[in-house]
Amino acid sequence: MVRNEVLDSNIVIYDQIKTERRLDNRTQQIKSLSHEIMERISKGERVVTSTVHVSETANILEEVVGIENSYAPISELLKAENIQIESVDRSIYATSLDEAKEHNIGVNDGLAVVVMKNLGIDEIYSFDEHFDKIEGIRRVEK
Repeated sequence: MVRNEVLDSNIVIYDQIKTERRLDNRTQQIKSLSHEIMERISKGERVVTSTVHVSETANILEEVVGIENSYAPISELLKAENIQIESVDRSIYATSLDEAKEHNIGVNDGLAVVVMKNLGIDEIYSFDEHFDKIEGIRRVEK
C-alpha cells in the first residue's frame, strides 16, 4: 500500500467532537483542518495508523461523545481499506518508550515515530507540536 502520512489520533478526535460552546480561533481552525483531512481520507487518501492509536481514539471519543456515538467513527477507521493499521507488539511498544524518553514525548507519540521509521514515512497528520522537534519528521496540519 502506498502511504502518504501517519494519522495521529487527535485528527480523528477533533473532527468528531461537537460542542455547544464558542471555540477560540485556533481550536476552530484545528477542527476545520481535521475535518478537511478526514474528508480526504474518506475519499481514499491513504494513511497509516496503529492499533494503539485506534484504541486511544476510541477511549477519548467514548469519554467525550459517549460510547454509542464513538462506534461509527471507529468502525469507519477499521473498515477503510485506505487506512493501514499497524499492529503493535511488546517489542515495538518498548521501542516506543525509548523514542518517547529520547524526545520527551508521550509513549503513544513515540509509537507514531517508530511506525514512521519502520515504514519509511516522514510526514504525520497531527496538531501535536512536539513532533516538530524530531529530526526527519514533518508534521502536517492540512
